[in-house]
Amino acid sequence: MDAWFTPPILKRLCDDLGVKDEVQVKRKLKHDILTFQMNVTASTYKKSFLSDGSYFDEFGIHWPATDFQDVMMPLEHPLKAEEDIDHLTFPDPHESWRYAELTNMVEKYGEEFAIFAGIGFTIFERAWSMRGLTRTMRDIVGNSAMMHRLLDKITEYDIEVAKEIVRYDIDCFYCGDDYAMQTGPFISPTKWRQLIKPRLDRIFEIPRGRNLPISLHSCGNIMAIIPDLIDVGVNVINPAQASAIDVNLVKRMYGKEICLWGSLDTQHTLPFGTVDEVKAEVKDRIKKLAPGGGLILAPVHTVLPDVPLGNIYAFVEAVEEYGKYPISLS
Repeated sequence: MDAWFTPPILKRLCDDLGVKDEVQVKRKLKHDILTFQMNVTASTYKKSFLSDGSYFDEFGIHWPATDFQDVMMPLEHPLKAEEDIDHLTFPDPHESWRYAELTNMVEKYGEEFAIFAGIGFTIFERAWSMRGLTRTMRDIVGNSAMMHRLLDKITEYDIEVAKEIVRYDIDCFYCGDDYAMQTGPFISPTKWRQLIKPRLDRIFEIPRGRNLPISLHSCGNIMAIIPDLIDVGVNVINPAQASAIDVNLVKRMYGKEICLWGSLDTQHTLPFGTVDEVKAEVKDRIKKLAPGGGLILAPVHTVLPDVPLGNIYAFVEAVEEYGKYPISLS
């Protein structure tokens, strides 16, 4: 099992459990994974702060001031016109200090936890964060040549990051790149196969060459492209968003090829359900998704501040009660 925590809920857990950091929380909760995301984790890039607390990152993206540190929308995007592509700046992927957190994870906790490490904001998310979501969507339809140029530049950078990541003794190569809303993909599967799939394939050549499993985080309803993800080597799909896709159907169709990482509902059950409802959902997920292996039970995406601590503990208790192989549940 696993979970990601927003800073407010992590602080509450630390205070309640009498520990100081996320690793100690995960140890107390008997979680199994530590995740490192290059270009998302604050320690992996420099920030240039303005007087109002907002900042520019090394990609030239202007971010708002916040102490929440989860998903934010940029205030300003550096790529305003096609000619700006030639002047885009990227962080140096080979500077060793960017991987200090990963080094610490592997050296201190590599025997205790599975280490998942790789790239956050991989291709599509990096493109729209630099160009703007509306402009990116328009370019995909009306200026595909420009979009190919931008995505090529992003991919070349990601390949270099991947080369650095696989030098470490990690257990799974990780990528984060959201492709869908709850109702379906942001762009048509045909466009996704033209623009994203071949570039994912190039990035994944690096961990495939080391025989590393590959995990992909992509929120929303990605049902239409799951076979394509399997085709480029994805072994683990996160967050298996139960409010957007039929996770039981995914298990039946693709359970021999992929592991589901997630599936515990964070929109309804965890924030608003009772302890008994949380335990019942955990039991149901284990019963339907775990047989044959291939389940990392976790909340769908990051646990938000409105989730009662009792429901987090109920999740852990239910996994301990029901999460044993061989599974035999009534």
